[in-house]
Amino acid sequence: MIDSKKIARWVKSPNKPICRNGASPLDVQQLREVCMQAGMSSSLFYMRTNYIGFDQWEMLGFERCIRNFAETVIFADADPETLDTQKETISHLDFPHLCEFLVESGNLSKFYNFMQPQGMSYKTVCKRFRNRNFAQWEIVGVESILQQCKES
Repeated sequence: MIDSKKIARWVKSPNKPICRNGASPLDVQQLREVCMQAGMSSSLFYMRTNYIGFDQWEMLGFERCIRNFAETVIFADADPETLDTQKETISHLDFPHLCEFLVESGNLSKFYNFMQPQGMSYKTVCKRFRNRNFAQWEIVGVESILQQCKES
């Protein structure tokens, strides 16, 4: 089981390798096993934990990024009378339907700009939405995976 304080430190330190941020070999092994189960390749895991760290979007997960975008950008212009209904609607959407919601909202170009500071380039966002091919770890995020390690 990984200590909660370590998880909090790692989550607050995107782009900093976990191995250089207080992770024990046992922590890394436990995280590696869960990440592999969620579809992360061992080479990507090695690079992220030893050299370059995880980008912010990788820590949050693509689903949470879309939800954050909806809250801060799409709903910012919403009619106050329908805002609660809209928020309630997206709270129940699964990931594929959440992607459809984003595309249908007409705000995809704004989403590209939203994702850049979080570490995902314009080309990558375009490619991901065109192919709709996400690994489970990309959808849920490393933070969620770390919480699984804490609970196990």
